[in-house]
Amino acid sequence: MKASPYADYRSTDIPWLRKVPAHWRTIPMGFITKISGGMTPNMGTPEFWRGEIPWVTPKDMKVERIADSLDHITEEALCRTSIEKKATGSILAVVRGMILAHSFPVAVTEAEVTINQDMKSFLCEEGLDGEFLFFCLRGFEKEIAKLATESAHGTKKLETGTLKRFTLPIPPVPEQKGIVRFVRHECGRIDRLIAKKRSLLAALAEQRMAVITSAVTRGLYPTAPLKDSGIPWLGKVPKHWEVRRLKFNISKANSGVTPKGGAESYELEGIPLLRSQNIYVDGLRLDDVVFISEETHAAMINSQVASGDVLVNITGASIGRCNFVPDGFGEANVNQHVCIVRPESTMRTEFLYHVLASKVGQTQIDLEQGGSGREGLNFAALKNFEVPVPSTDEQREIERYIEKQVTRFTNLASKTAQAIDRLTEYRTAQITAATTGKIDVREVKIPKQT
Repeated sequence: MKASPYADYRSTDIPWLRKVPAHWRTIPMGFITKISGGMTPNMGTPEFWRGEIPWVTPKDMKVERIADSLDHITEEALCRTSIEKKATGSILAVVRGMILAHSFPVAVTEAEVTINQDMKSFLCEEGLDGEFLFFCLRGFEKEIAKLATESAHGTKKLETGTLKRFTLPIPPVPEQKGIVRFVRHECGRIDRLIAKKRSLLAALAEQRMAVITSAVTRGLYPTAPLKDSGIPWLGKVPKHWEVRRLKFNISKANSGVTPKGGAESYELEGIPLLRSQNIYVDGLRLDDVVFISEETHAAMINSQVASGDVLVNITGASIGRCNFVPDGFGEANVNQHVCIVRPESTMRTEFLYHVLASKVGQTQIDLEQGGSGREGLNFAALKNFEVPVPSTDEQREIERYIEKQVTRFTNLASKTAQAIDRLTEYRTAQITAATTGKIDVREVKIPKQT
């Protein structure tokens, strides 16, 4: 839908806004919204928790509409503390945390909720439509995030006074509602395109997994005679392959420890300490790697990595995610959440990595977790994993084939991810353009939903 600029504009003293349509007002948020905070009832008082009242925290702010939350409080908490409910239709925002370094998460409440101290609630006064305010805050999030200050501990925070002084461009209420209709339609259209791209990404990931799993369980020769592996979830494998416990093909399987002093022992430079957030199936990501001293590294001798080691996350939500240490990586260590698996001569590094990253490895991790109620993988279980073992020459052939196929999938996924980024940027640009008056949507005809 094509929208043109307004006919008349006037200048403002707001640097990032500069000008607005001539008939719009500019009003500090404190004059047109009621801003209130939240709190955390005493965690040590059981009667305050596991009730029916939603208690929203930043971890719930991953959606634009909120009617419920992960945690709940009781009526007892409402009666005995200063926490209070926020009305349906309030705008919630995260005002404390490192996320403010780049964004300003906001959401609209679809039920009465309470919030914690890292959040603020905005209730619109007369002359401001709640949905319009929501889209304003979405469109201006970069400008608002820039106003966050940093504490001595490195935490980002938006002060209430800063939010009250933040000036909003305000059209007449009927025009606000028209802008909301336009933005909703545009966002819905763009979101549907993004959803299709995300579905494509998921399909590519599934195809990638299927190709790798087929290669490490059936090999590259379709006519090769097969035999029953004797393992239900593995099925048949080439007749000339072996299926062995992992422990018979490795010389090491152990993790590290948290250095003495925890995070306070980390250095600005030194020996990289690889943690679970550094281990991904597409490589080792070192953007947020931490460092330890030479002395600490020497003391952690059992968890020093070597080229050719396969690294596996053994705890938490990323359990099973793995990769390997490439040649020339240099010295490094791991903490207690990462297991070093060091293959012997019968098992090539990249082949073992593909086996563990495939359904062969991931199924065994799932089976080990099933019914345990925990997110952890012990060394004994890992060593007893059943793995297919072709000759090292055939392993090398399979590695080359997988590398070629994975490159194709990676290129397609990269292009799809770039398209999602462009659509997301365009979505934000449309919101900003409409809520700042850069485009006039009053005459834009919005098709009816079918």
